[in-house]
Amino acid sequence: MSRAISADPVSESFAERYRGFSPKLGLRWDWRPELQVYANLSRSFEPTSFGELTGGLRPTINEAQRATILELGSRGRMAQLEWDVSLFEAHLHDELLQIATNTAGANVTVNAARSVHRGLELGLSGKALASEAGRLEWRLQGLWNDFHLKGDPSYGSRRLPGVPRHAARAQLGWRFEGGSLLALHAEGAGGYPIDFANSFRAPGYAVWGLKASGEFQPGLGWFVDGRNLADRRYVATTGVVRDARGRDTAQFLPGDGRSVYAGIDWKFN
Repeated sequence: MSRAISADPVSESFAERYRGFSPKLGLRWDWRPELQVYANLSRSFEPTSFGELTGGLRPTINEAQRATILELGSRGRMAQLEWDVSLFEAHLHDELLQIATNTAGANVTVNAARSVHRGLELGLSGKALASEAGRLEWRLQGLWNDFHLKGDPSYGSRRLPGVPRHAARAQLGWRFEGGSLLALHAEGAGGYPIDFANSFRAPGYAVWGLKASGEFQPGLGWFVDGRNLADRRYVATTGVVRDARGRDTAQFLPGDGRSVYAGIDWKFN
């Protein structure tokens, strides 16, 4: 990875000018009212923020991040099934990446000359077993990605750290005739490296909970949501370092333990 520094080694100025052009071409085909297919080809441009210019005694003047992105997708519904699915691939130049410099939360932002982001985003929902007593409802959200460097002089084409390759959320519940809902929900993610050398990994996890919701009257509702009811210890997110050298390091942030949330929804018409 490269790190662009201000041309003046003693300058403390944050003055920098970025210019970019971000065109987009989109196509959409509505085959029928319930089915849509689309494609997008676009360019993105992201200059550094003030926070991304810091990280030392003097400003670190990084290059702006640029990308070319192709997205193909479909959304629609058929019978009791609804979907929203998208495939994407992005080729990035000078991607802005944060790297932890110590265990106290300090970090520095650098540019990666070339990298690739590709993946699949999937959303499904449906209903089944409808009767006078109610119906079964389910929902699934999934993500698969392949984010990696491309020809980096130090790390080759290794995976970008800090991002799980797989993640999913699911809910299965019964909607009673009066509108109340009782549901089981779960979420999880696969393991992933915490360093650019891919020498040490965060473990994957899966947690589950229960949710109930309903209405006292139209516009006034209630909910109770229990999360991680098994009280599992897991890594929710991590910092990112250059090379952990295959050893554990203080970059892991724990997820919430067993918890219950309750509240009232009041909607104004």
